[in-house]
Amino acid sequence: MVCLPILALAFTVWWQSDGHQTEMRLRPQMGHNFPVGAVAFGPDGNTVVSGGWDTTVRLWDTRTGELVHVMDGHEGAVLSVAFAADGRMLASGSQNGTVRLWDPQSGEMIRTLTGHDGEATSVAFSSDGRTLVSGSHDNTLRLWDPQGGELIHTLTGHEGPVMSVAFSADGRTVASVSWDNSVRLWNARSGQQLHTLVGHEDTVLSVAFSADGKMLVSGGHDRTVRIWDAESGEPVRTLAGHEDLVTSVAISPDTRLLASGSEDGSVRLWRPLTGELVGTLTGHERPISSVAFSADGRMLASSGQDATVRLWNPESGETIRRIIGHEAMLPVRDITLQEGSVRVIAFSPDGGILASGNIDGGVRFWHPLRGELIGELAYRHFGPVASISFSTDGSMLATGGYDAKVNLWEVQSRRLIGTVHHFPHRVSSVAISRDGEALASASGLDELSLWHLESGALIRSFAGHEPIVGSLAFSPDGTTLASASSDGTVRLWAWQSGEPIHTFSVDEDGGSIGVAFNADGSLLATGGPDAAVRVWDPVGLRLLHTLVGHGALVSDVAFNADGHLLASGSSDGTVRLWDPESGDTLRTLVGHEGMVWSVAFSPDGDTLASASLDNTVRLWDPQTGREMLVTQRVPGDEWLSWRPGNAYYASSEGGDAGRYMRIAFPHERCWLYRLLFDRSRCPLYPLEWYRDDLRRDGQSGEADLPTAFEGPAPSIAPQQLRYIWSQIVN
Repeated sequence: MVCLPILALAFTVWWQSDGHQTEMRLRPQMGHNFPVGAVAFGPDGNTVVSGGWDTTVRLWDTRTGELVHVMDGHEGAVLSVAFAADGRMLASGSQNGTVRLWDPQSGEMIRTLTGHDGEATSVAFSSDGRTLVSGSHDNTLRLWDPQGGELIHTLTGHEGPVMSVAFSADGRTVASVSWDNSVRLWNARSGQQLHTLVGHEDTVLSVAFSADGKMLVSGGHDRTVRIWDAESGEPVRTLAGHEDLVTSVAISPDTRLLASGSEDGSVRLWRPLTGELVGTLTGHERPISSVAFSADGRMLASSGQDATVRLWNPESGETIRRIIGHEAMLPVRDITLQEGSVRVIAFSPDGGILASGNIDGGVRFWHPLRGELIGELAYRHFGPVASISFSTDGSMLATGGYDAKVNLWEVQSRRLIGTVHHFPHRVSSVAISRDGEALASASGLDELSLWHLESGALIRSFAGHEPIVGSLAFSPDGTTLASASSDGTVRLWAWQSGEPIHTFSVDEDGGSIGVAFNADGSLLATGGPDAAVRVWDPVGLRLLHTLVGHGALVSDVAFNADGHLLASGSSDGTVRLWDPESGDTLRTLVGHEGMVWSVAFSPDGDTLASASLDNTVRLWDPQTGREMLVTQRVPGDEWLSWRPGNAYYASSEGGDAGRYMRIAFPHERCWLYRLLFDRSRCPLYPLEWYRDDLRRDGQSGEADLPTAFEGPAPSIAPQQLRYIWSQIVN
């Protein structure tokens, strides 16, 4: 898979001072090198702390925007931060499972708390500062004595990762939320569970108490904010309005305002006592990761994946200050273009699932023949998904992302089993061994690692490559691991011993990116930046063919089931089919309107899938080159699928043709068809059924096509559908 470098940017900070907008330039080294995962105010409101995915904790002066301290020491992304009430101690939780305590005055680390077996997702101090609670992906909460560092209690009961924790104002109660869809209340002294609050329909991500301890607020994947009676555990009201999952919630000290941050990029302000929406704060260009009120309630801070911290006046909704010192994972200018595109695809071994990994960090399961969404993995990578790999029996799926994480999932339940980390370098490729015992992963630099699949323990690292290791593949007999790198080499390893077998050198500049074995392991194919596909003999250790025809970088390669057909995808927007024995080009598949990231054959070899920057996944008949199915992402995280040449159409509820394809589809017939036959499908109409005076040919203006349909509904030409889509978007 292609691995593109992230360029360092210079940062410009804009903020308002005395009603005037001023500009301040921060040196690149002053800010985080990745998005901001958490934010919290100091007790006096003069400082705000941010935790970054670059593993640092940074303290800022809210009055000037200046950086006060950089606290370095974590070995994973910082996911949570919290001040003690007296301001003398600061806690941070990290992706590597550790909790660190810091002196905010000096910036020095006080101690490290270890014990969690998963990410330390959330930390919170009791009001007297004598107890610290941490929540983790290991499904537990831990209560610590921050002064001595001793573990007081380990709280168990959640059936999924704990995503957020909070102390009540009196310090007697701890609240926690989890992937198990529940909110739980615990006795902080005894560790006993008091209540389980049920109401959320999906993963709960954030929880907060009101200052008087009477109200509890939670938000999560179901896009709702829920208010509970903290004493009885009874639900009070549900607030709906966000267009994506709610990542963070906070209540102002006087309980007059409730803030919620979302992956839709907005912060919403509510009246918690009435449920009234007061306003929506916009300005972040990526999802919100955290929100927090200052102790006096006069400021609201929000942090986002756009690598910024924003300070707001919660009463007026105006931006007080925008602090930029964090480099976004994707350049802001590319977000609109790329966030809907599919980065990588893979078929399950039985062919029943086509999995897609997206630029937005999501992984989705599709029905390959119908183009319908089966489900989505609950937890998204923070940044693009670079690689996915099924186990041989299809029971597990590994995903690797630009957030430097490898996640392992149970396919049937779509449950996260475990996570390993490549911090601070993003993951470029993952592959599960044929026996299902090991997982290989490569980073954006020269790191090539082998992990025990069951325990997540590191077995060994492989040395030899220079940046960047772009792709990995296990041989069919399970004895050999192949790795392709931009250092100009393709290396073969005896992965069980870690010994190198052979190194193929690519003479042309740019090295290799994609790598794949054929079914019997007699051939190895690679792609690269020089637009060539190379076929190697991994047994005789020689180059067999250099296949030329693409006009730009070859991003991925794949063999069909019998090994007699080789597919390649390129940034020239085409997919090519080759005879790997002779090196001849068999056909060129044209239809994508952007770079082809990934190609994959179904297990029976009858279908070829390709994923592109143009936001589509396309299925092809490799024998004829016919386009069989197109699935496209549309605004609002919706999707629609169609089969060129026949009447089939399917979509998500919000991606329906009446909303996104109104020029091409009759609204009245669509809802009637769905009511009578199938709620997820709608007939399409061919161009010849349009009235001549209403036919859109690229020259005429707006046309009211829905009034022009008569008779049955076979299909619509795909090129017209693409044209109509481009007109609506642009």
